[in-house]
Amino acid sequence: MQNFFQHQDVARFKTAKLLTLYVGLILLLSLGVVVLFSALLIFIGAIGDSGQGVSYARLVTVAFWRDAFWLALTMHPVIWGIMVIMILTSVISYLRLGSSAAGAKVAESMGARLITTPDHPSEQRLMNIVQEVALAAGVPVPGVYVLDDPMINAFAAGKRMDSAVVAVTQGALDQLSRAELQGVIAHEFSHITNGDMTLNIRVLALLKGLMAIALIGELLMRGSRRDARIVLAGILLIILGWMGVWAGRMVQAAVSRQREHLADATAIQYTRSQLGIAGALRKISLQNGEYSAGRQKKGHSSVLMTANSHFMFSKPFSVKSGFLSRATGLGKWMSTHPDIFERLDRVLPDWRQREASQVTPAVVKGGSEEGVSAGLREEKKAAG
Repeated sequence: MQNFFQHQDVARFKTAKLLTLYVGLILLLSLGVVVLFSALLIFIGAIGDSGQGVSYARLVTVAFWRDAFWLALTMHPVIWGIMVIMILTSVISYLRLGSSAAGAKVAESMGARLITTPDHPSEQRLMNIVQEVALAAGVPVPGVYVLDDPMINAFAAGKRMDSAVVAVTQGALDQLSRAELQGVIAHEFSHITNGDMTLNIRVLALLKGLMAIALIGELLMRGSRRDARIVLAGILLIILGWMGVWAGRMVQAAVSRQREHLADATAIQYTRSQLGIAGALRKISLQNGEYSAGRQKKGHSSVLMTANSHFMFSKPFSVKSGFLSRATGLGKWMSTHPDIFERLDRVLPDWRQREASQVTPAVVKGGSEEGVSAGLREEKKAAG
């Protein structure tokens, strides 16, 4: 069985491969856009001695696209303009996303409340756990927030350590044991210490640059409705741009899933226990089953959790794939979180055998602590 350090190495290696693929994808799409614009300039006669353009028949010739490729390499001023637009879009998006990435802003936008003076023993327990994990991670203690929602979940936000916060739902405070809550908090600390927020902002900024391609195509279509050639180029740019955006989002989601696996493995490193985070994941899987059966009700902040699902410890059950994603199987590829049972198998490979050996059925009722975590705790008591 791989230990948590090996799991971390695997997750980092896969992240690096995905990011390399992502950068290669963007470079390839950028080249495609440049060549397409070069072809458009030749097609409409903006380049060439005759000024009349070329016939539609020549579009399917190798010579036409060879000329377009060589024109792209010379970087005509119009091509420079397109590249500048893409780069500026990415830079501006990065700056805007970065300015709004302060942890407190994210938490407050989701309706979370800051805990300064604990008013309840569960809040004091939360503050103690955050301080313990911060010490284990060797980082400053972040701001601590509570989100008024009955479902078990948590999130971390903040581009830098000095602006980072950790938040948990009221459901997590009420239903998780101390060890389970410690595992969840340690997972969220990993997102901060591993720079996942900054990584996510950079990937999103590059996506905005790809979206600029489709926007340019729309502007061409609107501005030249009477010129069939320019309209055709606009349609091609829109198709190319949105293909790039969808491919980019798939890679982004894959990166996010690897960072979740990395955070799970880092949580085990910080807490030196697989049982805490395994118990929390099992309770979340059980709560999702109750939610789907109608035995759980949405909290008033569930809509906000859904909108910010990529921040959360686990994907809120209310986040559902669209019909197209379900029909084509894209839902799995577009998900920002791995399957909950896949995560359980990684952090505690024998959790099914442990649970099967229990007499008490694995259920979650209010604040009771049954299921995987209870069975594991009973084993520890018997051993003692």
